[in-house]
Amino acid sequence: MKPSTDQSPYQDFITRLETPIVRQLAGAVFAPPLLQMQSLCDAQHGIAAPLSIADAQHRTGPLFNLNNAYQQWLIKLDKQPEKLIEYVSSERRLKLGMLHERLWQFFLANNEQTQLLGANIKVSDKGQDVGEFDLVYQHPQYGLVHLEVASKYYLASETDTTQWQHWIGPGKKDRLDIKLAHSIDKQANLADRDGALDQLIQTVDSLDPLSSPQLHKQLHIGGRLFYRYDLANLLHHLRQHAAAPNGSIPTRLNPDHRVGHWVHFGEWQQLCTELAIEYRLLDKHQWLEPNLHRDDADGWQSGDNIEASSEGISNAMQRYNKESPIMVGYRGADLPTQICFIVPDNW
Repeated sequence: MKPSTDQSPYQDFITRLETPIVRQLAGAVFAPPLLQMQSLCDAQHGIAAPLSIADAQHRTGPLFNLNNAYQQWLIKLDKQPEKLIEYVSSERRLKLGMLHERLWQFFLANNEQTQLLGANIKVSDKGQDVGEFDLVYQHPQYGLVHLEVASKYYLASETDTTQWQHWIGPGKKDRLDIKLAHSIDKQANLADRDGALDQLIQTVDSLDPLSSPQLHKQLHIGGRLFYRYDLANLLHHLRQHAAAPNGSIPTRLNPDHRVGHWVHFGEWQQLCTELAIEYRLLDKHQWLEPNLHRDDADGWQSGDNIEASSEGISNAMQRYNKESPIMVGYRGADLPTQICFIVPDNW
């Protein structure tokens, strides 16, 4: 199955929001995830059945649908973002994972449908930490919910993109199959460990007494997959003013996930030579947004000057990490905006 490349209404709405941190919140919560799983607790059990990738279905939507009520909430927040800005402010710039979690915390604590009961609740066994519950909240339909969230970005390392193990993180220290196994077995099913549910209920109940100890499980892994194909094929599509082609995806991942592609540094130079494009470097916090802000004119650079373009990209790689890819957005006349990783030639 190939991922969808259609521009959905959610993306158009989010892209119109003016405040970057509000767009990042909207992208984190409402953009299509790579994987979304949930397990309901029935009336006879105190905890939902274990989540298992074998039972996962294609769920194209996020946990919360961007309906009119949430759109109006985001519009209001976009006009008065001070509370959100203060919530995510830090003496040090937040890493992407921490920002992503704080955006979810703010959403669950400040919309009218949910009540955040706790975040990063540690579980111990014989004095040793064995994990933590990312987010615990009250839902009007489900009751008590344990939610695990992550935002991940993987590059295809092989032409066979149907295999989870062929998707790796930009730093080569992360792999999709390992991440999914850990997220499901160790994190989303944390309450299945002996004593973990009791510790959770005790912690949450001290904050807000619960009418029922039943627990519903949810997992939401957002992010983007970056496909790989030869430069000639890429140039052919871009010259046709079309989005870059995509490959097949691993079984059970969301076919409507966000997509991009990746090129080597030398290929990027050739792409700039062949096409009249302009590009901009993407700050890591911008990775959370579904697409670049439609009216944002700042930060764009012409790719016509190959020497200047190459120097800018090279300097950015040096600034982050000599071995680390960087993410850019680029566009051209009638060319849809592309999201792309540029990696060192020896990556």
